[in-house]
Amino acid sequence: MFDAENPQEAASAAALAATHRPSGREKTGVPHRWRYWCYTLVMPTTLERTTITHTPPVEQLLDVARARWGDEPPRSLLLRLAEAGAKVIAADAHAVRRAALERASRAADTAYGHAYDPEYLNRLRDEWPA
Repeated sequence: MFDAENPQEAASAAALAATHRPSGREKTGVPHRWRYWCYTLVMPTTLERTTITHTPPVEQLLDVARARWGDEPPRSLLLRLAEAGAKVIAADAHAVRRAALERASRAADTAYGHAYDPEYLNRLRDEWPA
């Protein structure tokens, strides 16, 4: 808000309040400018916020989460769902990379498998000094 002990700020606020006409939606009697100025002054974070409306599909997700993690607040359940989903996506991406590497390995074996006989590696190891 403003410092009531400071005469200039008090006079400025009084002049603003005297010329301000409250709208039908403004029930607090606090001028619009001061209301929002005070609200943003004490915001606990500067990080981006996300709002989720509890539509029927979201409620279904929350019901599944409640069955798994118990009766917690919706925000906690949504965070748990997001974490679980991220883990599944990360595991899926890892599986896709692993499958691609296996395909590449099989392709290399097919392309170059005839270059060395199966006992070549054993003979090579026998030649190494002990």
